Order: sequence, then structure tokens, then C-alpha cells
Amino acid sequence: MYTPTAYYFSRLMISILTFVLYPLICTTCIIWFLDLKVFGFKVFFGWFLDLWLISLVGNSLGLTIGCIVPDVMPAILYGNLVLILFNMGAGLLANVNSNYLVKFLGWISP
Repeated sequence: MYTPTAYYFSRLMISILTFVLYPLICTTCIIWFLDLKVFGFKVFFGWFLDLWLISLVGNSLGLTIGCIVPDVMPAILYGNLVLILFNMGAGLLANVNSNYLVKFLGWISP
């Protein structure tokens, strides 16, 4: 069988391919549909970098919760809870200036 090093290295390579290909397709569609082609490579790379970093944050959050929680269903519930908490702190679901706790969550959320 495979060694653990070979397994995790191959899994990392496949994950990187997945996490680069999806933001690349989304960025291409966004640039095309919003007609931002006139801005050139700088705007394209900015959109791609933003989407790529968001996908890496989501991946690391999922892996962290998956390592902490042994069962699948509680891990999914905890993941949704953490994402809602981050969205509230980022100002998507709540006003950041409304409360000190919400302001603190907006400061630390990705």
C-alpha cells in the first residue's frame, strides 16, 4: 500500500487542483458577464485571488472542524454555526457598529 506521506501529498495535489480550478472558472464567468474585460489582467487576477483565498479559508475551516468532531452530522452543524457567526461578524447579517461583540467579531472574522 501507499505510505502516509505519499497519500497526503497526492491528496494535497488534487485539492490544490480543485481549489484553483473552481475560482478560475468563476472568475472567468464573472469577468465575462460583468463586462470587465476592458480592465485587463489586473482585475482578473484580483477577482481570482479573492475567490481563491475564500475557498482556501473554507477548506481549512472544514478540515479543522472535521478533525475536531468525530461524527459527520455534528461536524456539518458546527460548520454551519461557525459560518453564520463569521457572516454576522463580517456585517453581512448584522450591522457592525451595533454592538461591541459584533464589532469584535467583525474585526477577527476572515
